Amino acid sequence: VSAIPGLWIMRANHTDTVHMCGGVIYDDGGPNGSYAGNQNSTIIIMPDAPGSLVQVSGSSYTESSWDYITIYDGIGTSGTQLWTDNGLSTLTNFGPFISSSGAITVTMESDGTVQYDGFQINVSCVQTYCRITGLTLDPKTNISFSSSTLT
Repeated sequence: VSAIPGLWIMRANHTDTVHMCGGVIYDDGGPNGSYAGNQNSTIIIMPDAPGSLVQVSGSSYTESSWDYITIYDGIGTSGTQLWTDNGLSTLTNFGPFISSSGAITVTMESDGTVQYDGFQINVSCVQTYCRITGLTLDPKTNISFSSSTLT
């Protein structure tokens, strides 16, 4: 068994939750294989850094009209649908898409007839805060518990 940091392979017919801010997620066929038939799989991507939003982009190649990859904003499939490949039978690039709440959910559905290369999803995170440095107190202002002036 070997482990590659930042690499996750979706398990067919499972729901997995991963915490990452940098890495790649593949369908159950991995980087060099085709996805399995007759699957309904879900992966929930959570940021592993506090105050971050998950961002995804990548590529997909699924059977036309039968196999689908769908990306949702948030945890689960009740959030806004950000993208679906609709089984295009051609290599399709997508994203970047950024979660509005932190997590992104990806579902993979396939029938039992034809399987293609599937997907590669590149995961990164966007910080929702910025660090302010070099602040000084205005010497003309009295410091109080309720307010003060910063420059």
